[in-house]
Amino acid sequence: GARLAVARVDRHNRLMRTRWQRVRDLFERALEEQPADLDAWLEREAPDDPDVRAEVQSLVAHHSLASHFLTEPVPDLVAALPDEDHHTEADQGG
Repeated sequence: GARLAVARVDRHNRLMRTRWQRVRDLFERALEEQPADLDAWLEREAPDDPDVRAEVQSLVAHHSLASHFLTEPVPDLVAALPDEDHHTEADQGG
């Protein structure tokens, strides 16, 4: 009973570590190689695991968004913010 449950948990944990290692490796390679067609590249690299492919795609997309954010000059980011001086009557409750 309990021994079997512990064995299952251990196996699950090993599988999760292995899966996350694979995701991390593919993510790092995708950043290095910057394939023109990420979907096709992932299909070749992880044909047997759509969950791994989806996770890597998500990580690459978020990395891309974050890197664009970090390269925007602060004055441009501030200029894009809404002007707080322009309140309508509705904004002021009236």
